[in-house]
Amino acid sequence: DPCSLLSPDKVAAALGVPEVKTPGGTNRCVWVPKKYAPGSKSVTIQLMDEKGFAAQRGRPDVVPVTGIGDAAVQTSKIPVLTVKKGNVYFAVSVAGLPVEQAKTAEQSLAKQVVGAL
Repeated sequence: DPCSLLSPDKVAAALGVPEVKTPGGTNRCVWVPKKYAPGSKSVTIQLMDEKGFAAQRGRPDVVPVTGIGDAAVQTSKIPVLTVKKGNVYFAVSVAGLPVEQAKTAEQSLAKQVVGAL
């Protein structure tokens, strides 16, 4: 369950909001502020397989990120951090924040996920 990989308080802190909620999901979890408005901030974790990770690594707008899992890449246009740790592959995306702030939040959250695996 991807929703169990991060605690709601950590997600809320990354987004700078008091509380978040999630409907849950099988391969994907999306957290939004409890007081949601269209265009609001959100955090998404998507579980993927090796093929999906390889596809992300092959994109022209990715740069390697060190210090997170066994391998990680960050897309630059629309920030998404994709991580491999052992046999687990996942992507973290933060929406509704400026690009550099979103990248920083994605990396911080990904480190927490890797620590929980």
